[in-house]
Amino acid sequence: MDNPYLTILDVIKKQGDVETSSITLGKVINPTTIQVGDLQITKENLYFADYLLQDYTRKISVNNSTPNTYKTKDTLMAGDTVVVVPIHDMQTYIVLAKVV
Repeated sequence: MDNPYLTILDVIKKQGDVETSSITLGKVINPTTIQVGDLQITKENLYFADYLLQDYTRKISVNNSTPNTYKTKDTLMAGDTVVVVPIHDMQTYIVLAKVV
């Protein structure tokens, strides 16, 4: 079975005008500012994975039970390490995950 992500990257490479972005680590300065190398990126240039945001709501069911809703109370804290990917303009970043 072909890896769909590799297929997408292959199409992008063939287009020639877009270089593939590399995954990198960033450090949380505060919940809306991430430091990547010497660059501090603010919320205007960041997209966050939804589950990293405080008060993110999700419905779950356990063993086919009635779905319950839960809301996260934790969020990114100063000093956390996150996985970030720059978008093609290299000024906007996607924060994918917190890593430990």
